[in-house]
Amino acid sequence: MNWLQKLADSDKLRIERNIIRLEDLKVKVHELGFFAAASQSGGYQALVELLEDKLVKGRELVYNKLKSALIGENNSKIALDAPTRFQGILV
Repeated sequence: MNWLQKLADSDKLRIERNIIRLEDLKVKVHELGFFAAASQSGGYQALVELLEDKLVKGRELVYNKLKSALIGENNSKIALDAPTRFQGILV
């Protein structure tokens, strides 16, 4: 196998791993919305932990959307104050 083929294979594997990681993140975020609506207390802490994830920090659009679910207008904590709205943002 030549070097170009090896490089192409490694890029393909890297992309496939990234797709799998993003799909896992999608499931986590989706489930977090339902968890926050059900528990109304653990959602805030789970979101704070999710914001510290390297995968989330590396995706600016995802990070900003989750950050907007954390703190809303007038510095209200949406995850604590409005769990159904929080769920809508995450879903």
